[in-house]
Amino acid sequence: MSAGTPASGDAAARASEAVARAAELSRALTERLAAARAQIATETPEEKPPADASAHGPRLVVDAAGGMAGAGADEAQRAHTASLIRRFTERTRTSKELAQQHRSVLADSRAVVGFRDATKEMLYPVAARSAHGPRLVDVDGNTYTDITMGFGALLLGHEAEPVTEAVRRHLADGLRFGPRSPDTGEAAALLASLTGMERVAFASSGTEANSAAIRLARAATGRDKVVMFRGSYHGHIDSVLGRPGGPGQHAVPVSRGIPDSAVAELIVLEYGEQESLETIDALGDTIAAVLVEPVQCRNPGLRPVEFVRSLRELTARRGIVLLFDEMLTGLRPHQRGAQDHFGVVPDLATYGKALGAGFPIGAVAGRADLLDGVDGGFWRYGEPGGPARETTFIGGTYMQHPLSMAAARAVLTHLTERGPGLQSGLNDRTQALADRLNAFFRDEEFPLELAHFGSMFRFRHRADLELLYHHLQLRGVYVWEWRSFYLSTAHTEEDVNRVAEAVEGSLRELRDGGFFPRSAPRPGAAVKPVDAPRPAPDFGVYFFGDYPEPETGESAGADRAGTPEAYDALFETVRFADEHGFSSVWLPERHFDSFGGLFPNPSVLASVVARETGRIRINAGSVVLPLHDPVRVAEEWSVVDNLSGGRVGIGCATGWHARDFALHPDRFADRRRIAFDHLDEVRRLWRGRRCGGVRARARRRRSGSGRVRRRRSRRSSWRPPGSRPRTRRRPGAVSGSSPT
Repeated sequence: MSAGTPASGDAAARASEAVARAAELSRALTERLAAARAQIATETPEEKPPADASAHGPRLVVDAAGGMAGAGADEAQRAHTASLIRRFTERTRTSKELAQQHRSVLADSRAVVGFRDATKEMLYPVAARSAHGPRLVDVDGNTYTDITMGFGALLLGHEAEPVTEAVRRHLADGLRFGPRSPDTGEAAALLASLTGMERVAFASSGTEANSAAIRLARAATGRDKVVMFRGSYHGHIDSVLGRPGGPGQHAVPVSRGIPDSAVAELIVLEYGEQESLETIDALGDTIAAVLVEPVQCRNPGLRPVEFVRSLRELTARRGIVLLFDEMLTGLRPHQRGAQDHFGVVPDLATYGKALGAGFPIGAVAGRADLLDGVDGGFWRYGEPGGPARETTFIGGTYMQHPLSMAAARAVLTHLTERGPGLQSGLNDRTQALADRLNAFFRDEEFPLELAHFGSMFRFRHRADLELLYHHLQLRGVYVWEWRSFYLSTAHTEEDVNRVAEAVEGSLRELRDGGFFPRSAPRPGAAVKPVDAPRPAPDFGVYFFGDYPEPETGESAGADRAGTPEAYDALFETVRFADEHGFSSVWLPERHFDSFGGLFPNPSVLASVVARETGRIRINAGSVVLPLHDPVRVAEEWSVVDNLSGGRVGIGCATGWHARDFALHPDRFADRRRIAFDHLDEVRRLWRGRRCGGVRARARRRRSGSGRVRRRRSRRSSWRPPGSRPRTRRRPGAVSGSSPT
């Protein structure tokens, strides 16, 4: 035992020493780590560059103290802004009250877009009460020409008749949510036919469609990386909400709440740049899809045709899926969307907006082998086999919503029937607006231009112009917070002129308020005279006689006029005129030639025309005033005025000959005096004055206290009966008009 004691003691000593050294090393490491953390904490971290709001999705950060009316504004500019705020908030008082009333419970990013201290009193969405065609009415009763058009979804205008009728027809038999709608397959076939694609899958939104398309591309290629371009927007899924700024070519999130991992496989490049093609080529074996918004909604002037064609060749060569996001360009500039402009067919394309005419919808269309990733591909009943391809997960409760399918089928059917000329005419109308306003901007030295593609457009500023958009709304043009605008097939030349005049008037008013002063004219500069533009003629439809059969005369005419076919022909003519931009339809009053003819009462027929049309002006051509109580004329036409949304004109006549006066033959001799007396009364009633006096004069009842409820405030038109000078002079004396 004694021999072993020294060895045991040495071992214990060595163990104690080892423990002490380990403890010392642990303390040293702990101190060094603490020092390193302290140093990192005191150093300024490298900041990520801020997102460019105009180029990276729906984030907009502005200087709250800046803007046209901010700290740099002078006294005149501040006074102008104060007046603008007062007028704007008085006009839209109820919209502002609604925004404030619900702010504590409704979380709404739209209500704070572009917040600035100086203009925050005007920062609220305008709430609408009704809409039809190119116009809407807000909750305060103000009427607007709409150039927001459902953020691009309303290619055919508000409440387009084909869509409204299709949805009404579907709902007549119940919503039927759950079973497959018969409209679904028809809508898919129509979309494939119009766009040249092979297969179609539906989604409930554009964001979902893009998400599904990216997943299909990754499943088909076995790759993960996705390339998109700066300035594009592809919805609010995390995986596409990135911007340049990460290590190498990778993206970083555009906002809080999006983890770095969500955009780890996203690469954001410059659109239209040769260097971007080189990067894609270098990374080709790792890229599943290149996601392209062919014409970016926030930069419609950027249309790099050769770049996109080179991209098509490159992606095909490297086995990369070329994916067009046609949410806004799909169906709008052409039936084939941006494909037609670029001469490029992508592997996949996503659609929405115009496809649903305001109903929530998205669609993925493209090569059959890629879409087979949804359901495994084509197979037949009664034959061996089934779905042959592997699938990825695609699903959603509302992806084939029956109302969206009914709307989509109606839109696609209408576009198919009308052909490419429908979009071509709309593109021309937008081009005319751009030409007019850009010439005005140049001539008047305003720092902006109108850029457009097809019928979508945007004002590009070389200076802050936030107040312009409030002025536009004061002048009856509805704009939204993100300032991308659209015309629809419901907009007439009159509507477009109204928009142009509002822009011009708004800018002049801003100049009067001290903004954008003109530079001094050059001494001795010659001014080239400009020929005054001549307005293009308007076309209208004028029904005149009662149209008897030429072979058999009056009696046959009565039989023919009483048939539904005669009215069908009339309504077909009116609908054609309404759809093809005619300005007006005129409906006569006839009580002679044949009893029971087509036109015994123009207001009755006009009320039907009001519901069959959406934009054409409906004129009485003409009411024979000596035959009627003025109260009845005003009341009946106020009904038509309300049914049509304010599209009424009342043409009045004294009557031509004795046969006109079948209802009151005793009034023929004194017809002129009676006509002008009644005209004065109709005009008075139309201006909203009380109507008791006429009733008292007629001794039918006690004086009433009602008012005519009309939509329009403009005066009736006066149509003289013939060539008598004194009768033709009279309309001018009462501020009327006289068609010739």
